[in-house]
Amino acid sequence: MGSLEAEISRRERPTDQVALHSLPPYLRAAAMACIRADERLELGDWGSVVLSEPRGDQPSYLVAWRRDAWLAADPDPETLAQALEEFIAVGGLRRRVADLFELVVLLGAWDDAIREVGLYPGRAYLASEEATGRLFRFAGEQTPDPDSLRELLIEAQSLELIYRFPVAYKFRRAYGRENQCRLNGWGRRLARRTVRDRESARLRERWYANLRAHLLDCFDDYSSHIEYVGSEGLATAPADSFALAARLPVPILL
Repeated sequence: MGSLEAEISRRERPTDQVALHSLPPYLRAAAMACIRADERLELGDWGSVVLSEPRGDQPSYLVAWRRDAWLAADPDPETLAQALEEFIAVGGLRRRVADLFELVVLLGAWDDAIREVGLYPGRAYLASEEATGRLFRFAGEQTPDPDSLRELLIEAQSLELIYRFPVAYKFRRAYGRENQCRLNGWGRRLARRTVRDRESARLRERWYANLRAHLLDCFDDYSSHIEYVGSEGLATAPADSFALAARLPVPILL
């Protein structure tokens, strides 16, 4: 940003407010507790935070996308980032935005399990939103209904915590309506920081153990698929990769 643009931005910014997009994505996720409820979020000794203007009928994911969304922090906007960090560290996301907590932690645990059992050194994409939902079942949790899952994924995408885009052409030489999904770097940061309290860590350990056990039980199936999809390199893949992924308990792509 040039000096003139920076000065204009500084002058236009209210002194008692914080632009939502001035926060890194993982802290915007913490702010979803007040955005979803459309009410003030108490942050203990740090004060509180609320949307500067009521959300009303606007979906929460649209607020998260908006570059003109503002938060009013009390008493000191300059400490809001620290307050949200603490909110995450003491289990606030798990208590107040439970489904987003579950999604991010499951995606992180799945990534870790795939690498740690020796299936793939990188991070695989879930082949569709429906495939993403299967993680819940194999982790031992109830799978969200399709509409709720889609809204949750859109919200995570709007917060810039996941990659979610139409399945790449290389996997089937055609376009479709499915979206491949994967946690990104900001999502991984949130997944790490939101399991620092005892209860959150306990849940993460249980989910990870269940997902790891599943991958070991089906190791040969996943290993053969990964080898096949990657057989033509990273820039391309066999044209039936997407179709064959559907045979896996949790369809994945590379």
